[in-house]
Amino acid sequence: MESIVIVVAVVLATLILLMLGVPVAYSLGIMGLIGILFIRGPDITQAFLLFVPYSTIATWSLALVPLFIVMGNFAGKAGISDKAFEIAYKIIGNTHGGLAIAACLACASFAAVTGSAAATLTTIGIVSIPEMLKRHYHPRLAAGSVASAAFLGIEIPPSVPLVIYGFIAQQSIAKLFMAAVFPGIITASLFIGGTYVIVRIWPNLGPPSGVKVSVREKIIASFGLWEVGLLFAIVMGGIYLGVFTATEAATFGALTALIILLIRLRKGRWQAISDSMKDAASVSCSIFVIFLGAMFFNLFLIQAGVPTYVGNLIASSSYSSLLLITLILAFYLPLGMFLDPMSIQVVTVPIFLPIVVSLGYDPIWFGVMCVQMIELSLITPPVGLNCFVVKGISPPEVSLGDVFIGTFPYFFFEVIVIVLLVMFPDIALWLPSKMLM
Repeated sequence: MESIVIVVAVVLATLILLMLGVPVAYSLGIMGLIGILFIRGPDITQAFLLFVPYSTIATWSLALVPLFIVMGNFAGKAGISDKAFEIAYKIIGNTHGGLAIAACLACASFAAVTGSAAATLTTIGIVSIPEMLKRHYHPRLAAGSVASAAFLGIEIPPSVPLVIYGFIAQQSIAKLFMAAVFPGIITASLFIGGTYVIVRIWPNLGPPSGVKVSVREKIIASFGLWEVGLLFAIVMGGIYLGVFTATEAATFGALTALIILLIRLRKGRWQAISDSMKDAASVSCSIFVIFLGAMFFNLFLIQAGVPTYVGNLIASSSYSSLLLITLILAFYLPLGMFLDPMSIQVVTVPIFLPIVVSLGYDPIWFGVMCVQMIELSLITPPVGLNCFVVKGISPPEVSLGDVFIGTFPYFFFEVIVIVLLVMFPDIALWLPSKMLM
């Protein structure tokens, strides 16, 4: 009984700190340590403080995080993101809603060389949203399509959240990457097809651009994304064929992106490299600090017996496994109102994974589903992180309400993908089963 009171008090105090604007890492870390202090005493708390930070962060598999971030930074500095939108614009821009569809295509393309939704959102959004508004697109379609398609950055591999999940769940990161390929393709296809249907029903949302491009120019333009194909082939092809481990693939991918940057940039290349490295170091450190704070909070929950209690509660339930897995997945949406994707994973995966496995589901499949639900939380009001980022990079005529309303159709497109993955898990599991390693 005493442990339950402490858990409730610590969780409430954490929520209050988050609502007061205290950074997530500090809120979770401090309250986690206070909770451990009350449950296990000062000696155990001191032992955790001495050993957990180093043992958590000094892990070879986590080297993937800065490597994929710097690969995406090099690719962005080389102009791959701008080029992706320009090429998609040429190919499909003159149809109704063509620029919104081009933004979705560009997000999917750039997602193949970066593991971050924020990086995809800012690099594509800064280019595409003003262009759509200039062509008289409705702000809701312009902002909503980019805010939604940007989370392909954490679904289409390489994906930083999948790396974190693999580390927490002790699962193969290579298999997780392969498991995310088909769901990523399906999501991108639904977003593109859904955008087309939306503008067919309401043509005034996305008028044609008026730019005529010949078939020959479109064919030539389609070969312009060879850099994306090369990077994706090195990382994912190398992993699938068993040539590289995930860490080796990330290393070669970062090196290839660096070579592309050196080839593409004639002026300012060294400044671009320096900025890319500094940004990768800054983002990686932020991720690791959040990861560490969430780890202390997770240790508190474990010491308080929360995973065991939840597991026993579900095990004694008479409900079907389908209903239980639905409830577990739905739990991720309200968490997105308070926590960032990293913290959500660290706190929930150790609790839910044993339950999911006991229900007969594959841990690789659950990793993909976990990322899918985190994606959904990024556009779920009132605290859809992607929506606030889009508002920040958009011209003044785009309101926050426009962004949230614009993401509404894409929310349901993503729900369709989630339902398909629940009903047909082999969508995610077939490709990992065919790996050559």
